[in-house]
Amino acid sequence: MASDGCKLRVRLCDGLATLTFKGRRAGLSREEVELPLDLAQAQRLLDHHCDGRILSKSRHLVPQGELTWEIDEYDTPLNGIVLAEIELPDVDHSVHLPHWIGDEVTGDPRWSKLKMLEMNRLSD
Repeated sequence: MASDGCKLRVRLCDGLATLTFKGRRAGLSREEVELPLDLAQAQRLLDHHCDGRILSKSRHLVPQGELTWEIDEYDTPLNGIVLAEIELPDVDHSVHLPHWIGDEVTGDPRWSKLKMLEMNRLSD
């Protein structure tokens, strides 16, 4: 669920559930708070409030020095889309981009999850 640049996300992974709040983007960064959520409550939220906007993905963790890349490989309906992300300790932290990184899409609205879902529905 997104509103005015903020996002609220329910995540199920390995039998655990979390509720994540992501604040508005300020440049390349945004505040993020993640809280544990009861599994039954999480499933209820997904079933009754997501209007079919549920994504499934596999996440692969790739360490690079003291940082870790998160590589997300999406399943249906975004099958074939792969995005890489790295959490930096601060906005001025420098990072070496591995050779396998493609174009920078941070902040590009075409790569938001909602926009990708919308484009996928239009192509069906």
